[in-house]
Amino acid sequence: MSIAELELLPGIKKNVPLAPYSTFRVGGNAKYFIEPVTREEIAHAFHVIRNTGLHYWILGGGSNILISDKGFDGVIVRPLNVGVQITSTQVIAEAATSLQQVIQKTVQANLSGLEHLMGIPGSLGGAIAGNAGTAKEWISSAVSHVVFAEQTGTIHTVPASECAFGYRTSRFKDTQDEIVLAAQFLLTSESRDKIRERTLRYIGRRTHQPSGSACAGCIFKNPPESPAGKLIEEAGLKGKRIGGAMVSDEHGNFIVNTGSATAEDIIILISYIKQQIRDRHGIQLKEEIKYVGF
Repeated sequence: MSIAELELLPGIKKNVPLAPYSTFRVGGNAKYFIEPVTREEIAHAFHVIRNTGLHYWILGGGSNILISDKGFDGVIVRPLNVGVQITSTQVIAEAATSLQQVIQKTVQANLSGLEHLMGIPGSLGGAIAGNAGTAKEWISSAVSHVVFAEQTGTIHTVPASECAFGYRTSRFKDTQDEIVLAAQFLLTSESRDKIRERTLRYIGRRTHQPSGSACAGCIFKNPPESPAGKLIEEAGLKGKRIGGAMVSDEHGNFIVNTGSATAEDIIILISYIKQQIRDRHGIQLKEEIKYVGF
């Protein structure tokens, strides 16, 4: 397939600014940009793009990523398939639905099993690929099946046992061959009061995380020795600035864009933090965010 066929895809655009689609609010332009709506449209676009040989990136809610100031020399695919269907204790959610909307719908239906994800930004697809959660609880614990498309455009449904879920990872996280389209959950019926109590408890745990700021979520994975945020705070790095990027005053594992940050500012600050923690504790922090266009 040729670039000409790519350019015939419905809704394909060129030279689209990516900063508005990133929760960091940084990044250059995408060479190509497309927003397919249905599972079938996403699978077809995926097939066409894969056969052009161009690089591509699946963009969800825009959190947990850092987009290069130079942009992305390939195709950004931003799926728009949204929706939540609930039948008894079974929930089917489309990948582009925000994770918080999925949780809200299940809580309204008196279904328990996703409350620990309250306050985590991004789309459901990204949450599945990265197995979002806390240090001890993950979205995978409630997943029964995942629907995905492979590079041929074929759509498959597999059980959670075949998704290789692990801490902040799954078979879908670092592959260029599969894209999450939807997920099916098996939850538990419970009283709304009990669900609300747990929901408020999880929200309370995240009150020290920055809200309303341009940030991407946690920057680093938690190493076995200690939470990354605690290590960063103990190193006296809260409030550390490079250009317009700053380590959050509220939580050490968050970097915020104070208004004028570039991706370069953020990546230099990330490197500085890693060096400080390595020199101080001998611990090599590993990024939880993904780099796009670097």
